[in-house]
Amino acid sequence: DGYPMRPKALHYINTPQAFDTVFNIFKSFMKEKMKKRIIMHGSDLSSLHQHVPPSILPVEYGGTNGTIDEITKHWVKKVQERKQWLKDDEQYKVDESKRPGKPKTSSDLFGLEGSFRKLNVD
Repeated sequence: DGYPMRPKALHYINTPQAFDTVFNIFKSFMKEKMKKRIIMHGSDLSSLHQHVPPSILPVEYGGTNGTIDEITKHWVKKVQERKQWLKDDEQYKVDESKRPGKPKTSSDLFGLEGSFRKLNVD
């Protein structure tokens, strides 16, 4: 329940047998919805291709999108091209002293934690 993201699916490939064993233990604590989103492919890349188009996978995983090294170099180049923008982006921030009204805390926004359906006082 406390995931910081909403994954549509998680695909695991080439996992060792020990991982599968340990993961099955953790899986027993997950909700059914999340269990359905986790797909173990092992070394069978054809089952991966049923979910992920080969056009976006690297050659090493049976895809047609170049090698992992080529893809890495491409994205390193993209980040370097936008280096100045990334540096400039660090300067933007909020000056909380200029915010009108009383500063809000998590209690102000969300109230007390937990739920009280029935309170018995003796």
